[in-house]
Amino acid sequence: MPSLVKIGVVELTCGVLTGWFMVYITRTPRAERIRRGLRDPRRVRQRHLELLMMGTMLIAIGAAVPSVPMPALARRPGARSPTMIVA
Repeated sequence: MPSLVKIGVVELTCGVLTGWFMVYITRTPRAERIRRGLRDPRRVRQRHLELLMMGTMLIAIGAAVPSVPMPALARRPGARSPTMIVA
């Protein structure tokens, strides 16, 4: 399996896990979210969608072009975008 597809699967898995977190956020009362430091649930939804879209794109590109050189992946800012914002 190409490394780009593996990275895409990891991002897609993280996107699925943030989906469960998003369900938790929407079911939690506003006062409880603010007490825990989660002021805006729209940001969680944004990260969730970004991870899903980036993971899907990486899998599609990795399947179409299986021999992408690794230095090209390191220079690509989109690979770090969704995960760096969350951290």
